Amino acid sequence: GYPAGILVGEPSPPTVNSPPKISGMFYSSGILPVDSDNDIVVGAGDVTKQIKHVFGRLDQLLNILECGITDILTMNIQVVDIHKNGKAVSTAENEYLMMGGKFKKAAVAMRLVGVSGLYLNEALVQLEAKIVVRKASMATLILER
Repeated sequence: GYPAGILVGEPSPPTVNSPPKISGMFYSSGILPVDSDNDIVVGAGDVTKQIKHVFGRLDQLLNILECGITDILTMNIQVVDIHKNGKAVSTAENEYLMMGGKFKKAAVAMRLVGVSGLYLNEALVQLEAKIVVRKASMATLILER
């Protein structure tokens, strides 16, 4: 599944042409580099594979919220052994925010924090994001989870 979090916002009633929507702020939980069942770490031992997988999971979340990269306000990334892995994570983050070099870098407040470990032993990175949600379909948010 996609990463969990909480959406705080205002609902909009349905119209003849549109289901109920919600606008507000989404606060993600920690997005880990795990498979779709949330139990196997992807790219064990390889921080670049792990952060790229985390960004892929973030993309899934943005899609469900009907948002894009430019709707991300903040990203907090926790990195195990930051002196060894921080540069690779920072490079991948820059590539992600430039959307593969297609656009100017999205303006996102980003914080990279070194940690001694994460909940899953093989995980080297975890990301939390705050995302502006303009008009997400309430039915999608409820049924997808």
